[in-house]
Amino acid sequence: MSLLTELIYISELAPTARLTQVADVLNRARANNQVLHVTGILVFDGLRFVQHLEGEQSVVMQLFRRIQQDTRHTNVRWLHDSLIENRRFDAFFSGYWHDDSPDGAIASLQNYSGVGLRSALHSRIGCFDLVS
Repeated sequence: MSLLTELIYISELAPTARLTQVADVLNRARANNQVLHVTGILVFDGLRFVQHLEGEQSVVMQLFRRIQQDTRHTNVRWLHDSLIENRRFDAFFSGYWHDDSPDGAIASLQNYSGVGLRSALHSRIGCFDLVS
């Protein structure tokens, strides 16, 4: 049995990236995540991304390294990772929430770390566009 892991990171949309690219990134991520058996959620506020990925440890870590090298992202920072027994988001490959209010989701999520961050993301699941 493969080890499952979860990883949460924050990044910023690169100044050279266009907002119209976000939908394309999301659609590609959903397709790729399905092939890789990676599940999770993505929050975007018009400038910053927070993403929670879960899947086989080696796959998630390789995907995170690709994200770090993606020129559409800047200031990619790891926030949390841990081994998990079960997926929390096993019903969908990439839930999405766009919240561009000034005191929105990402601003409030910055008050959390580790398991608290994971719990805060999970508690907002009703806000996400869920595609399985």
